[in-house]
Amino acid sequence: STHYIRCIKPNAFKRPREIDSHDVLEQLRYSGVFEATRIRQQGFPFRYTYSRFVERYKCVLLKGVKWIPLTGRTDREKTAEILEGTNQDFSGVQFGKSLVLYRAKEHRLLELLRSLALERVCAMIQAVARGFMARQFVRKVRFVEPKVEAAVQSRDVEQIDAALKEYARVCGKYSSLVADIGIVRKAKRLKFALLEWEKLCTEMDEVVRMDVPNDEDAFERLRVVVWQAETLLDEPGSEWHQQMYEYSKQLFESERYARMDP
Repeated sequence: STHYIRCIKPNAFKRPREIDSHDVLEQLRYSGVFEATRIRQQGFPFRYTYSRFVERYKCVLLKGVKWIPLTGRTDREKTAEILEGTNQDFSGVQFGKSLVLYRAKEHRLLELLRSLALERVCAMIQAVARGFMARQFVRKVRFVEPKVEAAVQSRDVEQIDAALKEYARVCGKYSSLVADIGIVRKAKRLKFALLEWEKLCTEMDEVVRMDVPNDEDAFERLRVVVWQAETLLDEPGSEWHQQMYEYSKQLFESERYARMDP
């Protein structure tokens, strides 16, 4: 059908941001907008075919986690059944030959009931989807978990890195949706600690070869690197790392006492 757009002029001078309320009211009155609104209010502005009404509002009959099945043989009977099943006052609804007609009051109530039902439905869908994703994630974790545990036991950076990459590959999108499992968190901490041990011990090896007793800069570097290594004692490195740390610590303490003793 044809649609018309009624343009209302805010003022007679075509000036922006200026409204002449008297002229606007006259235009609305003489263009028939008020009359059309009044007629529309007296009539039934909301009209659905019976099949469309059933399709849209059958969800309001949700009880618990299931929908109440409709027993009507025709869409008209199902429409009446939906309205009766809500236990609300829909006496203003009219049944035509092919359409169900109602006003704004009934429309607001139906939309409210539909929104409340969809909120519950969405929660159930989310629960089912999350349960499915959790079961998928558990199966994937059980497959890759022994590899991560073996890598942690080896305390080898390359094996740990390979195991973590395998975990990310197997778990895929699930690894970004849930928190890491305990063994994965432990593997990440151990990898970080081993890399830090390697970096610090390389620097220790370089510093202890310098003239620490007579070089103030070398002594300061030794102090900093020993103190940094102490923060990693909860995750001890390899045997060479521990030997280098103990040797550097003894050298630092002996030099510190020597400097304190006049």
